[in-house]
Amino acid sequence: MKKNDKILRDHDSLKYDLKKQNYIILEIDGSNIENESMLFQAFSQSLKFPDYFGRNWNALYDCLTDLMWIKGKWRLAILIKNYEKIKKRDYFTLLFDVLHDSQQFWNATNNKFKVFIYDNKRVLNERKNDSKKE
Repeated sequence: MKKNDKILRDHDSLKYDLKKQNYIILEIDGSNIENESMLFQAFSQSLKFPDYFGRNWNALYDCLTDLMWIKGKWRLAILIKNYEKIKKRDYFTLLFDVLHDSQQFWNATNNKFKVFIYDNKRVLNERKNDSKKE
């Protein structure tokens, strides 16, 4: 399988594998998010953002690239379930641009930051390998 080939597998096996690799797993449920404000709130609560989080796209990126509350070397996986609900929103592209840029930021460090989207219990965006070995 090539480096960027997609793997389709179920949500439970993904969570099991991530737990075995000592990932902190946070889930965002797209079915509960109807607007940007609710999306920012979901990230803020899940990731325990500081009180000064500005609830906008720049602030989301800033907080995603400054996860000082996780001490030492860490591995973090964000699982976005019910992706089809978020995909219909006008902020869809912005969300995934911010997540992609945050992932690229952390790929240059010793920490791991992964984002997985899934729909109907099937992971849609998992890659076989990262740009760096784990």
